[in-house]
Amino acid sequence: PTIAAPSYASDAASAAAQQAAAAAANGSSALMRATQAIQAMQATQAAARSAAQTAGTSRTLPQVVPNGLAPGGLQVAPGASDPKSGLWSGASLPTQAIVNGRTSVGINQTASQAILNWQSFNVGAQTDVVFNQHGNGSWVALNRVVGNVGPSQILGNIRADGQVLLINQNGIIFGGASQVNVGSLVASTLNIADKQFQAGLFNRSPLDSTGNLQAPIFSNGSGPTGDVIVEAGAVIVTAPPLSATKAGGNAFLFGANVQNNGSIVTPGGQAVLAAGTSVYITTSSDSSKLGLSFNVLNGGTVTN
Repeated sequence: PTIAAPSYASDAASAAAQQAAAAAANGSSALMRATQAIQAMQATQAAARSAAQTAGTSRTLPQVVPNGLAPGGLQVAPGASDPKSGLWSGASLPTQAIVNGRTSVGINQTASQAILNWQSFNVGAQTDVVFNQHGNGSWVALNRVVGNVGPSQILGNIRADGQVLLINQNGIIFGGASQVNVGSLVASTLNIADKQFQAGLFNRSPLDSTGNLQAPIFSNGSGPTGDVIVEAGAVIVTAPPLSATKAGGNAFLFGANVQNNGSIVTPGGQAVLAAGTSVYITTSSDSSKLGLSFNVLNGGTVTN
């Protein structure tokens, strides 16, 4: 039978309303499930952080780390106090004080690029490492562990206005109670040469003018390649963008294997976990693209 136009329109409108209501209900249900998942994750992270604070050690390597400037804690490389050694440049030697019941280790940067060699770089649970970069988000501090003393354990806090690089070819562990608030972070068990660091971290292209592959930015060379581990409860936060046309701070974790069970927050920036023996980093020739491209050789395992 023929259906009158008004009746047909009414039925179609009713069907559309029912579909919209069903879609809204599904969307609300999905939003609720997502909210519950986020809340569960936050509760898990908070519980892990509380347990790590109580233990005062990492779960990966449960050993006590001395607070402040001490053997087995934060210890500059032998000979670093000699300006002619080249082991410590662009910053004053670290100082220590007690601030609000915690051990505060201050590093006053005196140049836009600092190269700091350490015998060990272990941050105790009651230690705050503060890089004083005088409000300069573009300043960079390269911290390289030259002592063969095992993985670096970050159990306390690290703060900086600009970029902090931590290089330890034996491994890096961010304990569950650690917190890192920096402009940008590179935590790598792949080394970077001083000349490459001084020339800039990023090549325009992975190929040179003759079409051959350039040297990687980060590489294990002939040394070991440890793992980078971010334990549950750990928090890494980089700086937000200063404007709509600027990217936020980055967090780059490079190692033979990289594992993240914590929280990495990079508002407007990049969070990159790369496992391998060499990492090439290139910028884009397109000015509208703010991010970086990565090429990794001999890839390992990334868990996030």
